[in-house]
Amino acid sequence: MTEITRRVLLRSIGAASVLSFAGLPARAEGGTLRIGVLQPQQGDCAQWGIPITRAVEMWAEEMAGAEGFTAGDGNTYKLEVLAYDNNCYAAGDELKAARRAILDDGCTFLLQTYTPSARQAIGPLTNESKALVTSYGAGFIGAEFPYLLGAQTGQPMGNMLTISHIIERHPDAKKVAIITGDTSFAKAARAYVQAGCAAHADRIQIVYDESYGASAVNDMLGLLAPLADSAPDIVYEMGFAPGQKATMVATLEQLGFTGIYGSESWEANFLEQAGVLQATAGRLFSGPSVDAQEPTFSPRAHDFYKLTSKSTARPNGPPGPRRPMPP
Repeated sequence: MTEITRRVLLRSIGAASVLSFAGLPARAEGGTLRIGVLQPQQGDCAQWGIPITRAVEMWAEEMAGAEGFTAGDGNTYKLEVLAYDNNCYAAGDELKAARRAILDDGCTFLLQTYTPSARQAIGPLTNESKALVTSYGAGFIGAEFPYLLGAQTGQPMGNMLTISHIIERHPDAKKVAIITGDTSFAKAARAYVQAGCAAHADRIQIVYDESYGASAVNDMLGLLAPLADSAPDIVYEMGFAPGQKATMVATLEQLGFTGIYGSESWEANFLEQAGVLQATAGRLFSGPSVDAQEPTFSPRAHDFYKLTSKSTARPNGPPGPRRPMPP
């Protein structure tokens, strides 16, 4: 899951600035600050959640080291990372996980709430508990929830820029198909993709624009056949887990699609496993996340990326998790 890990590094690394602020609530017992990671720990969405959890664990090890972490209050703490399953970013499960982390386990910080609906669910809890929470994206973040922070505010708006870039790079493209998950984050992304297409309304037509439920991915051929029938030049997706995206591409290739694919991100290892990486060379577009393997963007992020690459490498195979999967 190399590509996911690279993208995650920039999000998790930002928590360092959160922990260094003075005046933070020091509720950890026994000299330990507990950090809860709300991410899918099983199922398809664990392809996102497990690498994020691992990255936070590695970040904590780097920050604390052998001597511990000196916080803004001047005291030195150990950092303990605890993982909580949110059932693929479901708002109700996110709230249950957050309540368990804060109220039962005494976590002072939470990392990576994902969809706007999930953030809306836990927003009041963060106010009551004064627990700082970093989240991916900007949806449902405002002055009324000062403990709910956005780590990457370019999403889901970045999808508008990505589809616009694709259209500008391919002046012969006329028809766009949009397929998104039935989640608040994917629906927000859908609106921005539509806006990006609207800027080119003089030559671009949206010929397919549908959302799918979680169970629909079990029949990818049935899900994608109507999309392929619309004969698009560009297919833009938002919501598939990494492995599902590779299956989507493989299915559309089998259905005869030869155009351009757009998404928030692409994970090359999954595409390679699906046997479509070479066939789609030059046809995959995504953004705007910056890859930590680029050394000039942030030396610290790049050093952390190199550490991750070494520690997740297997002698005779692809990158893998450093430790057993958390329960």
